[in-house]
Amino acid sequence: MSELYQALGFTTNPFSRVSAEQELDYLDSIFVEPRYFNVLESDIKSGTSKFIIGDRGSGKSALMYSLRDKLSRENVFCTLIDQFYDVGISNNKITFLKLITTNVATDLCLALLMNKRKAKRLSSEDKQTLSNLVYAFYRYLSKEELVNRIDILTGFKKWNIFKQIFNRVVNRTLNSLISGTIEATSDFITKSLALPKMEPTGFYKEYIPELKLKTIEAYSKLKLDELTESSYLSILKKIAKISKGCSFVNTIVFLDKIDEFQLLKGKISNISEFIHEIAADTSLLQIDGIGLVLVIWSKTKKPLSSFGVRFDKFRPVDVNWIDSDIISILEKRIGHFSNGKKEPRDIYSQVSLENIIKLANKSPRDLLTICGFIYDEQSILDINARQMSDQAVNSGIKNFVIK
Repeated sequence: MSELYQALGFTTNPFSRVSAEQELDYLDSIFVEPRYFNVLESDIKSGTSKFIIGDRGSGKSALMYSLRDKLSRENVFCTLIDQFYDVGISNNKITFLKLITTNVATDLCLALLMNKRKAKRLSSEDKQTLSNLVYAFYRYLSKEELVNRIDILTGFKKWNIFKQIFNRVVNRTLNSLISGTIEATSDFITKSLALPKMEPTGFYKEYIPELKLKTIEAYSKLKLDELTESSYLSILKKIAKISKGCSFVNTIVFLDKIDEFQLLKGKISNISEFIHEIAADTSLLQIDGIGLVLVIWSKTKKPLSSFGVRFDKFRPVDVNWIDSDIISILEKRIGHFSNGKKEPRDIYSQVSLENIIKLANKSPRDLLTICGFIYDEQSILDINARQMSDQAVNSGIKNFVIK
């Protein structure tokens, strides 16, 4: 059975997905860099903390993913936090700091697992410190993953194998030789002095103790319940030092989808209450070597300012577009899904294009939603159409306005 997208010259429906998370596999091919992209990327790369602010559907997450991918290619260590289930709505600074530290420590260890050369550059002290941190914050890892991550840093499994061989072969042999020598000497002295012979108590004795094997419990140094805010800040500073010791340029922590956290119910007041303690902590935002990038809904900016968030000190970047950007977004998407064979003017009439761009109102998500409604209407009218009809465009726009 034929599909409308085939008649239009597409490999699949270009408008079935409207969020960056669903399009990570081909985001590079359809992403349009905003005008401020290079300056923003350069600032973040230097370790500067930033607020990325925008309306819902403005492309904040797509921008964040593109920044993360580009920075990672430039040897910047990046970690993304977009799940907040263990963080309370209010009075949550400690749990937020724990969440950040957990992700940074475990993800850094994973990065070293993928690139063992970087791990070899660390000093023994730094390896021990990072192993302690991974053990303390390993709750998201299985036991096997935890063992592997600590082993990549310390090589303790290799040394355990050596110790086992020593204990089974060398240690056993040496103790047998010593035991035999002592037994023979004792017997000679007894006979020479005509002393009564003692009953044998066992030939083999452990004169040389076995080497003790190391377990991951040896890295249990931190007591999480006793950590304070200053403790977490100190830990993050250590992690930043370790990251640079692995030759990473800087460490960047992205916090995204804060306003989508289910417990906040999409309320501006709840979102502001939830994030303000972290967002207002200048000590955290100014840690050398670690930059926090908070991706937040534009409607929370004013209430966050009233909580003391220093937008004047950490200048926010507003995600915004102009009509020519919206046209470029549509061009890239249609080009990608047609293998470069189609342009918007091949799919829509000039008048329809103008109406779509105007109604999208500089919002990428609204653009794709409108185009999705039009596609659905056209599939009802004629699945063999090679262009969106005026009727489909008008009906699609009407559905968008209603819904």
